[in-house]
Amino acid sequence: MLVGDTGQPIVYPRNDLSYAENFLHMMFSVPTERYEVDPVLSRALEIILILHMDHEQNASTSTVRVAGQFK
Repeated sequence: MLVGDTGQPIVYPRNDLSYAENFLHMMFSVPTERYEVDPVLSRALEIILILHMDHEQNASTSTVRVAGQFK
């Protein structure tokens, strides 16, 4: 199975990598070459994902909470 414009096969996750490392590995590696994940990029991606998941409110949730405060 080939993916997109690159014509490269699907890159599957590796069990020895963290979530962020696997994401970077699957996005930027090619099957014919060994891809070394940059630890700085991996840590930055982990922090971004944590902040994104921790935000918890989307626009509709915020609207309901603000509307519920006023009586």
